[in-house]
Amino acid sequence: MQLKYSEAGNGRKLNMIQECLVGILLAAAFMAALCSALGISLSPADLPAGNPADGFISLWNTAADRFGENNFLILPKYAAEHVGTGPAVALIGVMLILFSICVVRSHLRPLLLLYLVPFAFMLALGLDMRPWTGIMFAAAVLLSFTVMGSCSGTGLPILREAAVTVLILAAVMTVWIHAAGITEPQLLTDAGAGIVSRLEDVRYGSGILKNGELNGLDNRRAGDRTALKITMEKPQSMYLRGYVGEIYTGSRWNRLSNQTAYSFRDTGYGLQKRGFSALTQAACVQKLIGQKQGGNRIRIRTESADRRNSYLPYELMDGNIDGMVNFADAAEKPTGFRGASDYSVKITDNQTGVWTDQVGRLFSGVWNDARARYFVSESHYNAFVYENDTTVSTELRALLKKRTGIGAEGAKHMEYREAIEAVRKYLSGNFVYTEKIRPVSGGSDFLENFLSTRRGCDVHYATLAAMMFRCCGIPSRYVEGYLVTVGDEAEMTAGKDWLLPENRAHAWTEIYVDGYGWVPVETVPKYMKLMKQADLSIGLSGTDAREQAQSPQSSTGRDTEEPTKNRARERRVLWIFGLAALCVLSALLLIWLAARFGRRLMREIRYRKAFLHRDPGRAVRSLYDYMKEKGFPLSEKAEALGCFAAFSNGLIQERDRRDMLEEMKRGKREKKQRS
Repeated sequence: MQLKYSEAGNGRKLNMIQECLVGILLAAAFMAALCSALGISLSPADLPAGNPADGFISLWNTAADRFGENNFLILPKYAAEHVGTGPAVALIGVMLILFSICVVRSHLRPLLLLYLVPFAFMLALGLDMRPWTGIMFAAAVLLSFTVMGSCSGTGLPILREAAVTVLILAAVMTVWIHAAGITEPQLLTDAGAGIVSRLEDVRYGSGILKNGELNGLDNRRAGDRTALKITMEKPQSMYLRGYVGEIYTGSRWNRLSNQTAYSFRDTGYGLQKRGFSALTQAACVQKLIGQKQGGNRIRIRTESADRRNSYLPYELMDGNIDGMVNFADAAEKPTGFRGASDYSVKITDNQTGVWTDQVGRLFSGVWNDARARYFVSESHYNAFVYENDTTVSTELRALLKKRTGIGAEGAKHMEYREAIEAVRKYLSGNFVYTEKIRPVSGGSDFLENFLSTRRGCDVHYATLAAMMFRCCGIPSRYVEGYLVTVGDEAEMTAGKDWLLPENRAHAWTEIYVDGYGWVPVETVPKYMKLMKQADLSIGLSGTDAREQAQSPQSSTGRDTEEPTKNRARERRVLWIFGLAALCVLSALLLIWLAARFGRRLMREIRYRKAFLHRDPGRAVRSLYDYMKEKGFPLSEKAEALGCFAAFSNGLIQERDRRDMLEEMKRGKREKKQRS
């Protein structure tokens, strides 16, 4: 008896040690994945002594920066003494180890969701995570799942099964990462990007234009469906700026990366405190030159247009819009789950048709403190614009120089009138406007294809014009949005809903005029007739006095790199595929566990039926075999009854069955007490 008890005690100790080790592994793996995703260092050098409270604040601020740079998710930050995150990480790690040991020892598998849900949340946000931390975390969860599902007397069989499970998982994940990173990652990326895009289309809807997508563009199928429902106090024509592309990749226009936009946030906030915003710059200049502003409120409700974008006029007077966040002064980014669906803004009268005159008044007016403050603020934003919106790859610059005759390397800022007229002349004289187009195949460059076919729509014109302006030294961007035309203005009624149809969708180029701000430049003759056009013969003669100290720098790779946002999306796609592989493996593990425990359950049912067999002798034999299989302590009475039923021809009566059932219950209780 003492030998049996010692063996059981050793098994319990082994199980306890095993559970503690698995709990420590689970805590370490989760902490490693979390710190990797949030960009928190785990080096021993980063664990100095310090105030833990300040350490927690530093930890929060680090996480806030990470979410801001990766997802442009704006979280509040707090002031604290300059200490590292080490003390907070160490304290959280110790608490997490204790908690994880309790979780594993509880054998309550649903508690693993406390680890899986935050991990899935990090994957969904596309946070950059080192692959080995993901493998380690997945292995730790499956190891915990296996250990928590077993209550047998010894730990070694469980440990063997768990080790095999972890090895299979590690092999699958390693092969996946190897394949994704070495063999053909672009295929996975493209397929995953397509899946993500379709999911976003379901969430936000999709318009006629595709948020900067170029190579997939095909025949324009604009119908009479309502894109936007607009109500104005005073009808006026306007450009409604939606998607703003600033980085040309050869196949699409991307927004500025979230990291770039987030890094500008402090500067942008300081400028807004001084009354400057690029989104309201036209209205600000109108006020600065002493013109009376025509207050007009416009309400915009999204129908079939893409809700990923807000559609705002250049005449905006107030950039603070409920439910939106300023994205590097390029757009107001919706924060709601369904995107921008219903919003109102205050605007001044049309400025895009008179911007040249406004520029002339701005530079020819009397210098005063208000203008001095304005130009100081504008100079900060001006530097940001020239840094981000003048880049052209060396190859593309050479191609455009060869085809168009403008844009030599190191060329200075061309005069606005000269540049606009040159771009318009080249486009109107060398290309045919058509909305019947074919998608560009494979990895072909969109602009190279347009320059070869010489046929395209407003997307083609706007893309080529934007790059030509950059070659002229003028910052430019690609814009998609909607037009309220001069004809629409004549038909609208003040205070009444106007149903803006899908065929008002349009792509155009905007350039940055030093001191004044962003203005749309039409290059398609068809649309020049629909919208008010500024008179280039007035107002632009004095603007070059503010020639930039720096000329736009060409780049061989920056504009062809995928920005941080797209890299995050690609990583998220790869993680989705990895998570799918993990789910498949988990499903196989569950099937294996179900089969294993299913067999045990069926054996248990057969035993229970045998206990109630009409032959008491057979029932006693079954009870005896069951007690030995389960390892229940056998009393002398149970041994005697079992051997008598198995090896004797004597008569077994009903009371013997009852006695054996009582012995089984006693043995079960005794085993439970020992463990």
